[in-house]
Amino acid sequence: KQWRVIASSVVTDGVVVVPFKRGDALGGLKLDGSSAKSDKDWLWRKDGMGTDAATPVAANGKVIIVKDGGKDRGKVTCLEARSGEVLWESMLPKSVSVYYSSPIIAGDKLYVAREDGVILCGTVTAKGLEDIKESPLEEGVIASPVLVGDRILVRGDGHLFCIGK
Repeated sequence: KQWRVIASSVVTDGVVVVPFKRGDALGGLKLDGSSAKSDKDWLWRKDGMGTDAATPVAANGKVIIVKDGGKDRGKVTCLEARSGEVLWESMLPKSVSVYYSSPIIAGDKLYVAREDGVILCGTVTAKGLEDIKESPLEEGVIASPVLVGDRILVRGDGHLFCIGK
């Protein structure tokens, strides 16, 4: 069956992690130039886990996925890229709003923008997200935040916000 793919693949530690199946599946493939022709070519595959629009963020052999919609909306999962092993899961504060934008990492902080314009920031630890703070921008956000030096730029419905010193 053909499924649309909105979220982009990410690469870390020689593995490309691919979200697919409208946010209901995620898989890892070796980034060695060989083509994946069948299910046996996956390093790992997880059904029931993934993201539809928000691209995962990858660094240091780990991948962080923010579940962008559905009943698990706001679940943050950290996986080991080579094995697909779940290292931890955390929940962002509940909201009816969706996560269209992709998360970013700056140092040990994970930043996530929600459709209602709330920017969430949590400290990434070995056990999950800690000290999650909410900062409302008071206008909608669909675009992904970007890092520029020591600042974060966020495009809202009507303004461009600069967060940082």
